[in-house]
Amino acid sequence: MFQRAGLYGKVIFSLAFLFAIAQFVIVRKEDVAAYRKMLEEYRTPSPGRSLPNTVQQIRTQIHKEIWFTQEDRSRLHYRIFGDSSLLTLEPGGKRMHVVENLNGVKCWMQEKLYYSADPQSKPMQQLRFWEADHGVYRYTTQQLLAQDVHISLFRLLGHTLPVTCDPRIAFLKGIANNVSFSITGKTPQFKAHQFQATLTKASDL
Repeated sequence: MFQRAGLYGKVIFSLAFLFAIAQFVIVRKEDVAAYRKMLEEYRTPSPGRSLPNTVQQIRTQIHKEIWFTQEDRSRLHYRIFGDSSLLTLEPGGKRMHVVENLNGVKCWMQEKLYYSADPQSKPMQQLRFWEADHGVYRYTTQQLLAQDVHISLFRLLGHTLPVTCDPRIAFLKGIANNVSFSITGKTPQFKAHQFQATLTKASDL
């Protein structure tokens, strides 16, 4: 009885931690619903079945929209796609861990929005796109990890994150051994390790 109550407490604490992060990062309602569904599985196990140590959920066509609010009140927009994933919630020490293993990962990341006081100038953005066969998204730390990653950088008109980008207009392309991005305060941190990059003809435009 007390063991089960303690486990419920860990789940609730973990979910509260995730919702606290939402003041800096906005995730889709579908992800919140997934957390709640997993919580209900802990609360109402089937008759005759013991409380599970791990709850898993298979998902397809993953789509996450994330916004980062900046100090100047502008918002950077990130989009993550995945062909499929395995979402896992399991106890770990004093907290619950929520981990999503993704297949066929694609990520669009707004790095910077450009403004100008000149009415003749058009707003622009710098965008990073990367893709990998596999990736791991850790909800409790808000960290995405991937290996053997293809990366492209673009400068585009407007401040709206595009759904696709023509790879021919990237000004830089390369492959990284592994990448990670995480949140520190309101600022996303992106790191590419052993990144071998080349400038393209688009960089001269």
